[in-house]
Amino acid sequence: MFAAPELFAAAFPICAAYDVPTENMGKVKNIPMWLIHANPDETVPVQYSRDAYKHMQQLGANVLYSEYPEVKVEGQVVEAHSVWIYPLKNDPRTKDGTTFFEWLASQSK
Repeated sequence: MFAAPELFAAAFPICAAYDVPTENMGKVKNIPMWLIHANPDETVPVQYSRDAYKHMQQLGANVLYSEYPEVKVEGQVVEAHSVWIYPLKNDPRTKDGTTFFEWLASQSK
């Protein structure tokens, strides 16, 4: 995404995989973004997503953030890195009730 930001109408980093250098964030600040992570993720530190969200807000980006306290499937707690389950089930919502897929579909170039 950093190499060719003009190709993207939106992005939804799930469990941001690394601590993004702040100089790269300016390249994508005009791409609407929804970051998603689970707090107890032991595979990728949740702080990566928290820091990216904070920095994108400081840049004035159109950014949303959903952080889950745990990940459950049919009532059972599963490994927290499986947080991708929630957006694929259209679970995250904006404050006004817009679902993840509604938000994604509303983005365009």
